[in-house]
Amino acid sequence: MAILRLTQELAKKLGVKQLDQSLLHENPLADWSCRLFVVERKKYVLISNTKSLFSCVMPAKRLRPASKFTERLSNAIEEYMATTGQNEVFEKWIAPSFEEATFAKALNRSITGSMNELNLSAVWTMQMEEWSLHQIANSLNDFLLSSIAEKEDGGYGKPREAFQRIVKQLEEPQE
Repeated sequence: MAILRLTQELAKKLGVKQLDQSLLHENPLADWSCRLFVVERKKYVLISNTKSLFSCVMPAKRLRPASKFTERLSNAIEEYMATTGQNEVFEKWIAPSFEEATFAKALNRSITGSMNELNLSAVWTMQMEEWSLHQIANSLNDFLLSSIAEKEDGGYGKPREAFQRIVKQLEEPQE
């Protein structure tokens, strides 16, 4: 089961009345944080893996009912993963969790703050550049963030690298 963490604004837009309080999913690739944002009167959803902040962006059209949103979200992640050559990761670790989803509150302030930074970067890039949503996601995934840094990262980490660390950990044989 996937955990989809929504902002209050997005939950209201989806008609979700109650958000659960959930810990990070045991499979970190089944836990995603989402926020709505607007650029030039068009709405978008920033979708970030909660643990790594690996992100993609999708248009915020026809989000209701909530089950439709879950399907569109999964499709947006799958499409972006395909452009980065990670189809197998999506099929093995992400897709199965989207068969059922629950809506939850943000994990913590650190994640919320980092998503605010990614959101500002996405808005700025969309206003200044004529990039595709995948190009914007590529840019966001190379953004330096302190909340995902490992000791060897010097205080900052990139979502793309944090995501790859998670995949590597999941694929290592368990002893």
